[in-house]
Amino acid sequence: MSTDEITQDSASKRMVLKNLESLIRIMGGLPSSRFLEMRGCVCCDNGTDAAGENDALLDPEYAPRDSEEAGALVRRALDFFAETGRPHVWQMPDGISGALTCELERAGVRWEMELTAMVAAVGDDATTPSEDADLPYELENAGEAREWADAVWFGFDSGCPAPQSFVRFAEEMLEAGGISQFAVRSRLSPDSGSLIAATGLLVASQGVAGIYYVSTRPDFRRRGLGMSVMKAMMNKSQAAGCDKITLLATPSGYPLYRMCGFRACGLVKTGVFWEQ
Repeated sequence: MSTDEITQDSASKRMVLKNLESLIRIMGGLPSSRFLEMRGCVCCDNGTDAAGENDALLDPEYAPRDSEEAGALVRRALDFFAETGRPHVWQMPDGISGALTCELERAGVRWEMELTAMVAAVGDDATTPSEDADLPYELENAGEAREWADAVWFGFDSGCPAPQSFVRFAEEMLEAGGISQFAVRSRLSPDSGSLIAATGLLVASQGVAGIYYVSTRPDFRRRGLGMSVMKAMMNKSQAAGCDKITLLATPSGYPLYRMCGFRACGLVKTGVFWEQ
């Protein structure tokens, strides 16, 4: 993605971050999770061993701007995650003060990825189902949640089934209010059994929907399954009365989201901290 494609829209970017914060708050209330809130930052340890599932989200509007306050925030957050020793990621939107960036880097945070904040209007032009993909549906039971967890893990190119901690996390999300987990089942061949081949998760909060966990198993790619899940979640957003829908795009997912009508409105750096 070229930076020329990004429309610097502070209101839309804030909408993306507020929806992500809503997801983190919901996840922080799950039985296996721990949650910490500070001025300018929310932290959630979801009880999983994967760094990407344990988050610290910084708010550019309220994050500290001098070194002393920034250092205190970073130390408190690191102490929170150190209680379990799990790795975690820092979500750093553009516009965060240099003092906070320096304190994070001094603590050992490594910047590994840049995500693109994206937003789309929820409208009729974005809700035509894909004709080439199997019908997406919302999960209804724990068995499907366990299979969904494996599909997410394979879809993120891990090459292995999901660890038990993430499976438990997926089961707990099924019982959480405000979250809908989506899946598409498909077959590798006419004689094979069906698998959850593509996934997604939708969060609706304050009239805005957010899309997360969009993935497709490697053997099922280029069949329109990812597009099918996206259309289903956009339909759900409209039915829920949402006017806007948001997401954070990886470089690999960006082309799909552009085809679904999303536009880029800012950048968010992802920093990983794992104390050896």
